[in-house]
Amino acid sequence: MSARRSTQNRHRRLVEQVTSYIAGHLDEPLDLASLGRIAELSPHHFQRVFKQVLGESPKQYVRRLRLERSTFLLRQPGVSVIDVAFDSGYESHEAFTRAFHDRFGVPPRRYQTQADGVRRETTDPFEIVSLERTRLASVPFVGPYDSGFEAFARLADWAAPLGLLELQNMIGASTGTIKPSRTKQRREAKPRSLSTKGCR
Repeated sequence: MSARRSTQNRHRRLVEQVTSYIAGHLDEPLDLASLGRIAELSPHHFQRVFKQVLGESPKQYVRRLRLERSTFLLRQPGVSVIDVAFDSGYESHEAFTRAFHDRFGVPPRRYQTQADGVRRETTDPFEIVSLERTRLASVPFVGPYDSGFEAFARLADWAAPLGLLELQNMIGASTGTIKPSRTKQRREAKPRSLSTKGCR
């Protein structure tokens, strides 16, 4: 393995360690210095490595996760917008409303009102099962749900030569949606069938 590839893998592991910490501590202060200490890097170096791996700064990442979580909180009965604002790390209702609107295109109160009347969509029958501990390969994607095909295509390009495209090995995939990017099927696939994160 080349020194460059080794460094990239090390950086990726460090970022995964930090994102796991962030996911479990969204209610706590998550400043650059404290996150850098988790990765054992200086704040400046950590920010550069984090953005290189995920394509967004630690601050942008934390802000996005908190805003995405706020959409769930706003759907809970009896929850006020101001409570969700504080839970999402904002010091005022106004700042939260601006950030929410910038991210989702509607103010949080309107989203909350609309969510109250949203029809629950039906799904195909499914069952919840416990799987043995296993290794996964994933290609993260940040963006609209129907724009995530490239993540699956990149994953398929890697997995196909290894014979890993059997459907039973895929998480977040529908029958017929995962094909290597060089095939005709890639052009014919329907983006709405895909998740925003591909895993094997």
